[in-house]
Amino acid sequence: MTKPKPGDFGRWIKARRRELGLGRYRCAGRAIIGGEALRLIECGKTCPSLCKAGTLYGLAKVLELDIAEVMERAAQEDRSLVETLEWAEEHM
Repeated sequence: MTKPKPGDFGRWIKARRRELGLGRYRCAGRAIIGGEALRLIECGKTCPSLCKAGTLYGLAKVLELDIAEVMERAAQEDRSLVETLEWAEEHM
């Protein structure tokens, strides 16, 4: 498997949103996040680890994605998120 490039997570989210025929602001509203926050995620201007868990969960729900897959893809791009998930697995 190739190493994800910066922005791959956002491009994946954007592609899925478009596949479902959702506009950015409609998707953001349904996920209960700001449209600007979604724009920053989609264009790779924010790291997945900077997103609140509720943001990733909301996107997963609206985009009809498994939350585990969303977290895994976010983690592949963002090492600090991988470390957080590993810590949570050990301590919860």
